[in-house]
Amino acid sequence: MSLSLQQQRHSVRSYSSEPLSAESINALKSAITDINTHEAGMHIQLITDDPAPFRGFTRSYGFFSGVRNYIAVVADTSFRHYRERAGFFGMQLSMRALELGLGSCFVSGTYSTSNVSARVRVGQKLIYLIALGHEDASRRQGLISRLMLSHMHRHHPAPEEFLISEMPASTLYAELPQLQEALTAVSLAPSAMNKRPARLHVEKCGGEYAISATVSGSDPAQEIDLGIAMWAISDVWPGEWEWGNPARFLPL
Repeated sequence: MSLSLQQQRHSVRSYSSEPLSAESINALKSAITDINTHEAGMHIQLITDDPAPFRGFTRSYGFFSGVRNYIAVVADTSFRHYRERAGFFGMQLSMRALELGLGSCFVSGTYSTSNVSARVRVGQKLIYLIALGHEDASRRQGLISRLMLSHMHRHHPAPEEFLISEMPASTLYAELPQLQEALTAVSLAPSAMNKRPARLHVEKCGGEYAISATVSGSDPAQEIDLGIAMWAISDVWPGEWEWGNPARFLPL
């Protein structure tokens, strides 16, 4: 993928009645199976043609309309950093959906948990949903959408706002060419309630750079945001992550 694709992503809250194609369903199921098979503790599921979880929430925060498909991000809570990992792989699936021409939106609270059709076994937890489908373009420019966009995007933060370092950003950009794209990716990434708490910490130690992603505060939702930001960074800057807060990043 690339930064240009991340720049195309936006939270979609109004969906058309057009069903998901068999090709899209198979591609998403394949991506989910790959995650569940190779990432211990992940039990992510694709649910189609099921509007039940979103009934009664059309006038709440988010103004959802026409949601009939969603990804249920379920994780085994016995694994460390399960929220962080849930955010990481959820972001991966959201971007896979975008590649398939579908819109999506991370949903942490405005749905009925009891009406979610996903299987959640003992020791597992439904972390959040990703609403999914074809965007209803006719509603995107409507009054509600304009109000939401005005409220949520009054201030588009500069990439440097997501950097923590004693060194000037200009110096870091000169020595780490991929850093600016990584910070831009963090600024574009979705987060709970649009708070964007993730930060990239960069320091030079003994001639080498120590890089880590971190969030502050005790809100568990921030761990999801951290995972989302970690995936966004790795999409534009090849490297390996060590789970945790801070999460250490090892560029390749």
